[in-house]
Amino acid sequence: MEFNNIVSIIALILLIILLVIYGVVYSKVSNKGYPYTQEVCPKLWSTDISGNCLNPGNSFPNGLAPGGWQSTTNTPGYINVPANGGFNPNHINWSTYKSAKSEICGKKVWSNENKIEWDGVSTYSSC
Repeated sequence: MEFNNIVSIIALILLIILLVIYGVVYSKVSNKGYPYTQEVCPKLWSTDISGNCLNPGNSFPNGLAPGGWQSTTNTPGYINVPANGGFNPNHINWSTYKSAKSEICGKKVWSNENKIEWDGVSTYSSC
């Protein structure tokens, strides 16, 4: 064998080994859904002192009318605060909301039902 052939074969073997290592590492890192972070409350919603998300009302682009919730009784942690209502984003029932497989998936189903933009939730990709 010539020197050029030996170098080419060694380079090819090293390339294959590096690609296999990269594939294994990438598959372990990329199992998280995108986006990786989520906001506590939907966009333009405020929080009270207890950490509840407060509905800004339908006069805001991302708010709900006082009676405009898909289902206030089924919204996990729903609170009937003065004006427009709200919910507890840390309520335990988010993980079982409409047969969701996780808390964030329950929040995603709820936000999509109500047409609410929620950064890191309504666009979550691993549900």
